[in-house]
Amino acid sequence: IYHKVDSLHGICRIFNLCRKQNASSLIGHASCDFHYRKLKASGRKKAKQIDSIYQKDAGDSEDGGYAGGNWIDTDAGYDISGGTEHIKKVKKRKASYYLPNKKPRKRRLFAKETTKNSQSKLAIACPITKMTDYEKNYSLLLANIILGGTGDSKLFKEVREENSLCYTIRSNYNRLDNLMVINAGIDNVNFDKAVELITKNVQDMKKGKFTDSDINVAKEFYKTSAESLMESPSRIINEVLTEEILGVEPLSERVRKIEKVTKKDIMRACKKINMDTVFLLEGGNN
Repeated sequence: IYHKVDSLHGICRIFNLCRKQNASSLIGHASCDFHYRKLKASGRKKAKQIDSIYQKDAGDSEDGGYAGGNWIDTDAGYDISGGTEHIKKVKKRKASYYLPNKKPRKRRLFAKETTKNSQSKLAIACPITKMTDYEKNYSLLLANIILGGTGDSKLFKEVREENSLCYTIRSNYNRLDNLMVINAGIDNVNFDKAVELITKNVQDMKKGKFTDSDINVAKEFYKTSAESLMESPSRIINEVLTEEILGVEPLSERVRKIEKVTKKDIMRACKKINMDTVFLLEGGNN
């Protein structure tokens, strides 16, 4: 199966092929210009696997053909063009994909449910208010990496490694929901101490209690993640759709701008994080 992968149109064709063939995944490697060097896909009956090298010249193709501007999968008999039209329809939506800003609670809400599992699950919801586009796409991304986005983060080091208050801990930032969620696996007896120490770390971020080295490590992590994106077709698809539908700047531009984020930018963004909801899924044993 050959594909001419030229930015959005080609990516959408691949997406449609996955959907039409009921393929669970499309495995391949991509270069930065979105040309697939190697593409593997299985047909609906999975009778055989097609392994071919992408050819820029359609005349070199033996398993696929080019007809009237549309690439055709001749082996399966599908016309896999037309993805761009679907994207155009989606982009015409007037409704925003971003949730409106939620006013944080004046008093923190605590909620609890029980489970038969021995380990308890802690989740802390942190609405982020009145973010600028720059903060959404740059400052808060770095803030999340420093706070709890990696195994080298402040939360992982202080809550898990230094105080042994959790089995796992991580923060996740969702710019569409204006929300950061901190998740941890803990023992019931460590609930109060864990929440207290997590709160302290969030406050430390607001006060600027992180180093230039923390910032540089976060920037390198971001750039490495951006480079690895090009090795995953599904992540490439997600990236192109994000750029087209949400109007996010191209990845190369974001990598360039992330280098210019300063400590003051991160502190200013962190001051908009509000820890207003704490949920515990309490395990059956201590």
